[in-house]
Amino acid sequence: MESESAALAFALEAMIDRIVDQKVGAALAARASCGESTATPGRWVTPPRAASETGIPTRTIRAWALEGRVKKRVITKSANPKQAKFKVNVEEVKAVAEARQPSEAGPSLEERARQIRMSKERAGA
Repeated sequence: MESESAALAFALEAMIDRIVDQKVGAALAARASCGESTATPGRWVTPPRAASETGIPTRTIRAWALEGRVKKRVITKSANPKQAKFKVNVEEVKAVAEARQPSEAGPSLEERARQIRMSKERAGA
């Protein structure tokens, strides 16, 4: 009797393992067919959170995501949202920010400070 229950437990465990393997494999295949990577390094956060961590304006991060320069994960649950909610990978945002051309980056801090001083001098004169 005891050997029968041990054999039955072993058979059930093997069957459950096979089912779990099949389900996980199917889920990974579905994610891969949608273009979603199964191994995405980095942290995925909302654009405002990425902006606070990187110093890049939220508007810029959203524009990069919409242009496709930064990958995004849509998190909107509604079928017809007014605005789609999504997350971006902080590491990608940092990489794109570092690779920006000087014309995209805007003036340096020193140049911007000089411009502000000149405008104050003109206003005071």
